[in-house]
Amino acid sequence: MSVEPKELLKKMKEYDFIYDTSFGKVVNKGHEEDKEYIFKILDLLHDNFDRVRYADDLSDTVIGKGNGQF
Repeated sequence: MSVEPKELLKKMKEYDFIYDTSFGKVVNKGHEEDKEYIFKILDLLHDNFDRVRYADDLSDTVIGKGNGQF
């Protein structure tokens, strides 16, 4: 099954996070707040999809680390 990158951002909200597991709730007392922030980030990425640069490679030369770009 192939999913378009923009649609994948929406689908990511449908799945259980580690925060939802019993272990996740014990380890991370702020699991609900963290999950809420992740959902907000996913929404921002989806809403601004055309303005965001996506990179598969996080090496310094690709993401511009140290070059003042980010």
